[in-house]
Amino acid sequence: MIELLQSNTDSLKQFIYLLSLHLPRCLIFIFFFPLFGKGLGAGGFLKVAVAGVLLLAPVSTLTGVYERPSMVPSLTLVTALSEIVIGTFLGLTMAIPYYVFKAYGALIDV
Repeated sequence: MIELLQSNTDSLKQFIYLLSLHLPRCLIFIFFFPLFGKGLGAGGFLKVAVAGVLLLAPVSTLTGVYERPSMVPSLTLVTALSEIVIGTFLGLTMAIPYYVFKAYGALIDV
């Protein structure tokens, strides 16, 4: 990944563009993610740090694939909305079983 960013200045622009395209998915996923919740003092910081780490894998993989970022505003909006929907689906897929088993455990304890 470092070699791609050192080769020319367009690579950094592509990297930032891809980072901004994949950011909504990770942030929405981490918003619904039940881990790092209210119990920790730095919960928000940890969630953003985990989202950043999850974001680097697809972005570093796709940096060499995209030759020129598309600057069509409607395509960018559709991509951002689809990323938000995918992130919501992934986050709820993780959160719903966690909260169901947590509620079931509370019922058993009573």
